[in-house]
Amino acid sequence: MIIHSPSSGLYTAGELKGMTIKEIRKLAEGQGYEITKTAKKDIIEEYMRQQEEK
Repeated sequence: MIIHSPSSGLYTAGELKGMTIKEIRKLAEGQGYEITKTAKKDIIEEYMRQQEEK
């Protein structure tokens, strides 16, 4: 369960590390991000890169 959702809609790597892979993928899907990686560390990097581009 995602407990913290910042009002800006942006997440830090630390916040993502506290989530499960399933939670990160669901969050990414809601943001329209495409996650192709499988390792949590790589998923977080991919998420952060797409968040910065948005």
